[in-house]
Amino acid sequence: MGPGADRQSKVPCVNWIVPLSLGHRQWADRLPGKGMLNMNLRLIVGALAASLLVAGCGGTIAPGGTVAPSSNGVAPAAPTATAAPAPLTGPVGTPFTDTDAMNNVMKVTLTGVSDPAQPGPYTPVTNGDRLVAAKFSITGVSGTFSSDVFIDASLVGSDEQTYQATPLPVNGCTSFKSGTYSVTPGVTSVGCAAFEVPTAVHVAKIQWGGFLNSGIATWTVGG
Repeated sequence: MGPGADRQSKVPCVNWIVPLSLGHRQWADRLPGKGMLNMNLRLIVGALAASLLVAGCGGTIAPGGTVAPSSNGVAPAAPTATAAPAPLTGPVGTPFTDTDAMNNVMKVTLTGVSDPAQPGPYTPVTNGDRLVAAKFSITGVSGTFSSDVFIDASLVGSDEQTYQATPLPVNGCTSFKSGTYSVTPGVTSVGCAAFEVPTAVHVAKIQWGGFLNSGIATWTVGG
């Protein structure tokens, strides 16, 4: 098939619709009188030509009244809904995966909660408060993941208040390296975050913030 035939196959609708619409317009011009009847006929011819153009050329009407071209004459399919991310909530012992801004990846698990926790030597605790210790296991997955547990960890009480981790030491569990941790693939670091909580407030949740793409991970502790 030659180049001329190829051009003809790409615009067959224009070759017959345009002469058709022009022919009807010339026919309308020959009618006696150029008044309202003639104007209405022109509008009808124009609408007919536009309808034939859409149907014959396989397009769709896009917003604004323009003709959206379609290669096969079929309207594009509606976009499919993306699956919602898995919820970052689970009981004690649930691992969650975190990715930082440099695409370093680690897994963090709350392995236990000591309530009350025994304060370390010379540890001042505010009168009417107690220490609660949340024990975490952090394992590197890829790259070198580094952060600070005092920034990442928090406690939500039965009073719906959020308590940030404190550097106060507790017996039997270190706070990583003064709060900081750094893990590489296959390496696990274990430590605690301590919280100073009023004695009348029960522990409801332990949370781990700073998840770059996923929000905050939550472990449910009490009812």
